[in-house]
Amino acid sequence: ALQAESALPSRGGLWVIAHRGPALWRHLNRLWGEGWATRGAQSDAIDDWVRANVSQALDAAGVRHQALFPGGDVALPLQALGESLAWGRASPMQISIHAEWGTWMAYRAVFWLDLPLPLWGQAQAAHPCEHCLHRACEQACPADALRRLWRGEVCAQQRLRDAS
Repeated sequence: ALQAESALPSRGGLWVIAHRGPALWRHLNRLWGEGWATRGAQSDAIDDWVRANVSQALDAAGVRHQALFPGGDVALPLQALGESLAWGRASPMQISIHAEWGTWMAYRAVFWLDLPLPLWGQAQAAHPCEHCLHRACEQACPADALRRLWRGEVCAQQRLRDAS
């Protein structure tokens, strides 16, 4: 059960919005100009853009809704939610990984909608890391944080460096 259940009305459903692969980045490069991500854009600019545009579209359609992520008051277990939808599995890096797209995926928004939404999901494939022979993520990690056990503090130090 989601932690959000007690805070939401008993009817309606959750709408989870995510992206995988390069299509969103290509669109944003056209919209905001090449190199927008390195020009001091806020780290949450994409999430804010998705939330604002989806909220605007739902308002225009007259759909009652509440944005839960990003910026909601309820902590949502995004990885567990994504795994229940067969959108990814937890990777050694503690982020979601998809069999086709690898870690090139992100959860952008979660909305509660006052609509009866169907349950949707795909059959969960085998975990992508189980049969991986190359272990490219371990070799590519600049902080060497994936050797044997994931070392979160080493990873965090690397990610907080300028231009990381």
